Amino acid sequence: MKHVYLFVVFVLFINLTNAQDEQLLGQWTMDSIWDFDILLENPANPITIEFNGETSSIIINSFCGQTYESFYTPATLENSFDITATSWNYMACSEDTQGFEGATNLLLDLDFNSTEPKTIDYTITSDGSTTMLVLTHNYIIDDTPTSTIGFFTKVSTQPNTAPIYGDWYLYSVNVDGTSTYNGVFDYYEHPILSLTNTVISDGYIFNGFVCNYQYGGYSIDETNNSITINSMNITLGDCDETNINNYNLEDLYFFDVFTNDDNSFAIFDYTISGPTNSEILTLTNTNNSNYAVYGKLPQSPDILGEWFLNYLVIDSNQINKPANTLPTVEFTTNPNTTGFYFGGIAACTGYSGDYHFNPQQTFSRDGGLNVTLGNPCDTNEENSFEGLYFYSVLDTDVINEFDYEITGTGDDATLVITNLSNGNKAFYGRQALSIDENIASSFKISLDKNPVNHTLSFSNAQDVLGLKYEIYTITGKRVLNGNLNRNTIDVKPLQSGLYILKVSNGSNRFETLKFIIN
Repeated sequence: MKHVYLFVVFVLFINLTNAQDEQLLGQWTMDSIWDFDILLENPANPITIEFNGETSSIIINSFCGQTYESFYTPATLENSFDITATSWNYMACSEDTQGFEGATNLLLDLDFNSTEPKTIDYTITSDGSTTMLVLTHNYIIDDTPTSTIGFFTKVSTQPNTAPIYGDWYLYSVNVDGTSTYNGVFDYYEHPILSLTNTVISDGYIFNGFVCNYQYGGYSIDETNNSITINSMNITLGDCDETNINNYNLEDLYFFDVFTNDDNSFAIFDYTISGPTNSEILTLTNTNNSNYAVYGKLPQSPDILGEWFLNYLVIDSNQINKPANTLPTVEFTTNPNTTGFYFGGIAACTGYSGDYHFNPQQTFSRDGGLNVTLGNPCDTNEENSFEGLYFYSVLDTDVINEFDYEITGTGDDATLVITNLSNGNKAFYGRQALSIDENIASSFKISLDKNPVNHTLSFSNAQDVLGLKYEIYTITGKRVLNGNLNRNTIDVKPLQSGLYILKVSNGSNRFETLKFIIN
């Protein structure tokens, strides 16, 4: 009976050691190595090591072209092995390459003038595409504990099953559950966070920017959907002094989301939702519940630009825009007081305000709605339409969050904005349409030149003589109007800037264009 018992123990021991070794088998490529408080990264000619289970050997293809061999056996401690014999001559490398070679020798060779086995601890993690191996040798120098740590990766032929890696565009930051700031972007840059699977001494590399750049190391637990920030550095440049929103966003993002009150770095829970290639990532600080929202795509470029308002739906009733009016709205990426600038013309009054995007095809109007101060519209119909547009769709006392939906593309695109507090809607198109026939106007206007100095001169005078004209500022204030009795309009009274010219035939047809006065 004793013999049977010993046999069973032996079989169990063999199975355990084989399971322990199996994770190590195969070839690994060095990414970096930590030795004597010096981090050596990204060698131009990477060292590779290969664990061979049949011969219990480690084949080292060195930095300078040499091949060495070390032999190992499983150690008594879990996730460790013992180096038992080696064949090294790293001094054969040139002096400027001995850093990587010497550090690897110190890790995988026997200790100097020693024949005793040397224990190496190891950890192995994987994201489904890349597997990371960390080898650690702990030792004492002058009574001071120190370590040599090697970081290696093995790339799988399987597809990447970790959707969190890659570039994420910053959408919004939420601090204390109340203050949400949009990710500030302009025509050139959009704040971004890059989560890589490149190995460094304190995990994987992450980097990104708002105004300043951030970079550091992080570790990931895909089982529990969590990320730990292990280190973070920030450059010390200033944001654009004219844009207070950049300051607010960066301070909240770096110091309230990525950093805790005690100056420790954040541990995040993360969630990923949405369809492939347009996912939404939310990182929530587990210490203070502040969070940042990102997307795989830059924020909603489809809504940007000018739209022409065609009609409203108020309490399920359709209200068409009044005849001979040109209501517009334009969404920009120009930073304003608390968000981005938007503005336009209602029936006869200009308006503007601030807005920012939310992740799920919605946006919020920040602050109050600014309306130009001037005379009432010419008709009760126009005044009534403006009141419904301003106070039943764009501005309420309850909530200022809007859903939007865009169908079609190019000039055929249609935008529907819905006030989420009352369900009222505004319907827009990319083209200005006539009210009765719902078709584009039948005449065109064109200028001899644009920009202009003192005079607008039409290149198709025969098409515009006898028509009415109106000139608006970009904020919607009407500054000139009259009849076209000649092929020019005197604009000397106007200041330099961007204007909108509207020409109509007195019925329901009109045409507009933008021009610049130098």
